[in-house]
Amino acid sequence: QPLGLDWEIEAPQETLGNSGTFAALTISNTAPFVFSDGVLTIAASTYQIMQVSVALDWHLKLDRFVNSITRTDLPSMDFSCQVQLTVPYTSDTAALFDSGGDVTGASASLVFTMAGTSLTLALANVLFPANRSPVVQNRDEITMNLAGESRRSGSTSPLIATLDSTP
Repeated sequence: QPLGLDWEIEAPQETLGNSGTFAALTISNTAPFVFSDGVLTIAASTYQIMQVSVALDWHLKLDRFVNSITRTDLPSMDFSCQVQLTVPYTSDTAALFDSGGDVTGASASLVFTMAGTSLTLALANVLFPANRSPVVQNRDEITMNLAGESRRSGSTSPLIATLDSTP
């Protein structure tokens, strides 16, 4: 299925326009990025993925009214980059289980490619703390859910997103 993007937007103010007016939009006729084209690499090893979620949170202070009836500011109190993965539990992915002992974390990337265009999410320093053991249910495939965080590595941001289009 095509990749999805969910937005939750907070802003200090909004600007109203006339009904039916929008900023100039350019509609692309390029095919969308498809999940099945994704390649996950963690610490130079490639893994199959069943589900992935990357959530960025600037921890905005939403109740900053300071002697005003309208919001006066929208300060960021912190930043976090949460990563959640579902992978098949096999001998190939067993090394990811309880990798929290690795204090330094590992670099990771998620790359989607479609018709000469690629979307790369580079995660600088991903830590998956002690995760829950995979659950065996009936005779279905055993999967492992990993929940971790990408952190800054030196001066490298926790997440760098790159859209590259080659003519």
